[in-house]
Amino acid sequence: VAALGNGLVERFVSDNEVVTKRIEEALAANPDGARKLDKLREANKTVDPQALAAQRRERETAKAQLQTQRLENRAAAKLRIAESLRDAGNDLGAYRQYLWIVNKAGYSEAALKAEPVIAEYESDEALMQAFERDEIDRQVKSWITLAGSYIMANRPEHARPLLEQVVNDYPHATGADEAKQMLAKLEIE
Repeated sequence: VAALGNGLVERFVSDNEVVTKRIEEALAANPDGARKLDKLREANKTVDPQALAAQRRERETAKAQLQTQRLENRAAAKLRIAESLRDAGNDLGAYRQYLWIVNKAGYSEAALKAEPVIAEYESDEALMQAFERDEIDRQVKSWITLAGSYIMANRPEHARPLLEQVVNDYPHATGADEAKQMLAKLEIE
């Protein structure tokens, strides 16, 4: 084992010498490259690894703070939108905005203001039923859109299961009739 290890070390040293020689030959042929390499070597001598690590941590901290601030700003904007929607009587739209705030920026001031409004909305059974129907309609619409894309891409085998799911599981949803028509058209083709 020791002989094998020594052989590997010798080979590594030999390979390293060959590479070093080739680099030196290339640099001799290109004086500008040699100057650049010298500058790089000199710069590397003056770099403090701990200072680099500290700078990297500072950048990462600043980046995280910026992302947090952006999210808080977005949550504040969503809160203003939610309040406007609520004032206009669009409780479903407002509820969606309040939910986004709590789910995406739960630690923010906007979330603290949104939580009691969400609780109020969630105590309204009729609103929650309307929200559930709306969620189903949105999902159905996305499946129909995706199925249409598959059909356009000449991949009806991928469209069929989506359309069948709409027709079988959500026959009363907005878009169910469109799904039936699309399925019937697929059967004809």
